[in-house]
Amino acid sequence: MRPCGVQAQDKDAKPADKPAEAPARPAPEEESSVTGHSIKIGAQTIPYKATAATILLKNEKDEPVALLYSTAYTRCDVKDPSTRPMAFVYNGGPGLGKSQDKDFWGVDQDVKSLAQFVNLPAFLEEARHFEQTGFLDALVKGSKLGGAEKAEVAKQLSRYTGLSEDGLIKADLRVNPPQFMKELQRSRGLTTGRLDARFSGYSYDLLGEFGEHDPQDTSITGPFTAAFNSYVRENLKFGQDKV
Repeated sequence: MRPCGVQAQDKDAKPADKPAEAPARPAPEEESSVTGHSIKIGAQTIPYKATAATILLKNEKDEPVALLYSTAYTRCDVKDPSTRPMAFVYNGGPGLGKSQDKDFWGVDQDVKSLAQFVNLPAFLEEARHFEQTGFLDALVKGSKLGGAEKAEVAKQLSRYTGLSEDGLIKADLRVNPPQFMKELQRSRGLTTGRLDARFSGYSYDLLGEFGEHDPQDTSITGPFTAAFNSYVRENLKFGQDKV
């Protein structure tokens, strides 16, 4: 006798052949297309370019796992593009390669995949090369660094960080976080957020060296505290008699 549901195995039966593995598909290629356009809003005509492109997302082994499509709209009649705001609006998930839906559908998964998209690989590699060569060499030379060489390093560092060349030279090319918060938007009289640079706040001391407060913390502490107190008292019915 044998247990219910278990079939006897024929001694002479040959094991089933393993299904042939499908040949690996080549990784999709990144593509891009740039076109010119204009739009009329009220009495103003705004020229802009649209860049439609795909970018490969890769895993820790540098293997392509998905292809992400994007469309970037850039205003053309602006002398200094760095003064323009930048916004990322997204929806849906990447087209799947060597991955599954669960690899992209979720808060943490979104952050991980979109971080790859937001970072410009060529610019990032350029900045890292400068950090490991020119900038590191300048720091090692210390007081032996010549004025012309320091000015050149400050110029490059300004391009990567957004800080002014004059401010970097005065800081001897060494800027700590509170100084960065103060210096980045000093010309506008603003202090940049420490934990989240999307937040800005007025500088109390326009001649100060360090950021006096964190605008990010100032912006969200009040609403968060109020929401928590409301939840504890109204939903959890606790602490109504406490201030």
